[in-house]
Amino acid sequence: VPIVAGVTGPFTIAGHMRGLSEMMMDLVTDPKLIHGIEESSSRVATDFCRSLAEEGADVITLIEPTGAIIGEDFFNEFCRPYLKKVISNVKVPVVLHICGYTLPLFDSMIDTGAKGLSIDQTVSIAQAKEVVKGRAALIGNVNPVAILLQSDTNGVEADCRRILGEGTDVLAPGCGLAPNTPLANIKAMVRAGIGYKKK
Repeated sequence: VPIVAGVTGPFTIAGHMRGLSEMMMDLVTDPKLIHGIEESSSRVATDFCRSLAEEGADVITLIEPTGAIIGEDFFNEFCRPYLKKVISNVKVPVVLHICGYTLPLFDSMIDTGAKGLSIDQTVSIAQAKEVVKGRAALIGNVNPVAILLQSDTNGVEADCRRILGEGTDVLAPGCGLAPNTPLANIKAMVRAGIGYKKK
């Protein structure tokens, strides 16, 4: 069984340290401050990723949930260089997860060196395939609320078959699971993945 470990990305760590509202203002009013914080947060993320890999993690998922809300220009200035720095220093494959509609960021996300892009349900796998063109694996993107939490097992399997048919490389939830997600629905997602045969 592969061990996949999740690590919070440098930009999001910076937001926790500075406060998200303050940091959003600082992107415009004091970018030097944010770059300074991210120099530190990227070292923390790198050290944690290395430790996890040394302890047996097969894959690291870097999680930058706030990356999509700042737009492409700010992403390229404040997220991409620090993600790149972390990923270049990690010896196991890295998957990058950013919440929300990330299609406009795909080229920048791939440029970080991530081997896989974990995308949520706001992005169509079919559209993502057209943009990515095999440059990274696509991971996702079963809706964690409408499908995994609120649907039944038949609905889960049907939606998973649709996503697999669109061409996802790794079937997975589009984002974190809700605490009350029925185990039966998670098992249905796994069944759909194992039983799927490409036409």
